[in-house]
Amino acid sequence: MNSIEQQNILDFIPHRQPMVMIDQLLQADEKLGKTTFTITEENVFVDQDGFNASGLIENIAQTAAAQAGYYYRSIGQDVPIGYLAEVKNIDIAQFPKVGDKIETKIELKTKVFNINLVEASVSLNQKIICSCTMKLFIKEEE
Repeated sequence: MNSIEQQNILDFIPHRQPMVMIDQLLQADEKLGKTTFTITEENVFVDQDGFNASGLIENIAQTAAAQAGYYYRSIGQDVPIGYLAEVKNIDIAQFPKVGDKIETKIELKTKVFNINLVEASVSLNQKIICSCTMKLFIKEEE
C-alpha cells in the first residue's frame, strides 16, 4: 500500500481535529498497522514534558483504528467503530517533544469474538520509547 496522508486518514478513523493523533498511515493489513505523527505545540496532549502519556495512548489507539479501518475497507466492508477497553503493561521510557516525529506500530495478537488484543510500540529515531498491550472492542454491524 502507498502511505495515506492525514486528509485521507479521516476516512479510516472516527476522530476529527483537534483530536487526530496520526499524520500518515504507512502500512496496514489484517494484523499490522504503522503510522507516523509529528508533535506540534498546539496539540492538546502537549504539556511541559512534551507529548504526555494520554497522547501516546491516544496515538496508539488511533493507529489501531486506522489499521482496522483500512483493512475493512480493503475487503469491501464498512469501517467499524472501535472502543478502547483496556491498556496494560504500559512502559514509557521517554516523552516526545514538540517537533519530534514518532512512528507507531500495532500488531494484532489475538481476536476473540469482537475483542482484539494488540501489542503496540512507539518509536522515536528508531528507538522504542513506549510500549503496551491494548484490548479493543469492535462494534459489529447490526
